[in-house]
Amino acid sequence: MPPKRKKEQQQQHGDGPSTSEEKRSEKSYWLMKSEPSEFSWDNLSQLPDQTSSWEGVRNPQARNNMKAMRVDDEVFFYHSNCKTPMIVGVAKVVRTAYPDHSAFDKKSKYYDASSTPENPKWWMVDVKRVREMTPVSLETIKRAASGDSGSEPRPAKKKQKKEEQIKEEGGHHDGTPKSSTAGANSSVLSSMELLNRSRLSVQRVSPEQWQAVLALEQGL
Repeated sequence: MPPKRKKEQQQQHGDGPSTSEEKRSEKSYWLMKSEPSEFSWDNLSQLPDQTSSWEGVRNPQARNNMKAMRVDDEVFFYHSNCKTPMIVGVAKVVRTAYPDHSAFDKKSKYYDASSTPENPKWWMVDVKRVREMTPVSLETIKRAASGDSGSEPRPAKKKQKKEEQIKEEGGHHDGTPKSSTAGANSSVLSSMELLNRSRLSVQRVSPEQWQAVLALEQGL
């Protein structure tokens, strides 16, 4: 999971920011987990450019998922290993995978002697804050996936304000498929890696799953 990173620290390593030719026509969606005691949504939001490298991933599948990311892919920022695990915000990929230099640092808790600058084993991406979400808890997703349409109570004013914020920031209007019923959302959400591969820290999210989670955010 990513520690706080300063822009000048990021520029000391790797080949620099990704270029436009690394973009692709089809956007992909992801979920990335971070323990709030290590690096929280607030930590990301408080950085000068609200951008951080995502270092310290030491699972091969999670690493491969990051290597598959492209510029402008969107990410659910997920607080894990805490009292209430939940999705708390949306970020986007602003730099594609490059060697995770923390693996080379003997003073880092992420040090791995098998990874070298000449033959890196671990990779990371840079992500940037897009918008804060009304939190969508793991329990809410589980209930929706099981067909329970009941959602957590939300104050009316807060819900209205959040819906206005989403509209202003273009949160939903990205051309991806929209789930129209609770039953459809149940089927879509039940296949989320979050529910089936709970220990994986970097996960794929389908466009339909992305929209189903956004619907939960609105209490739909």
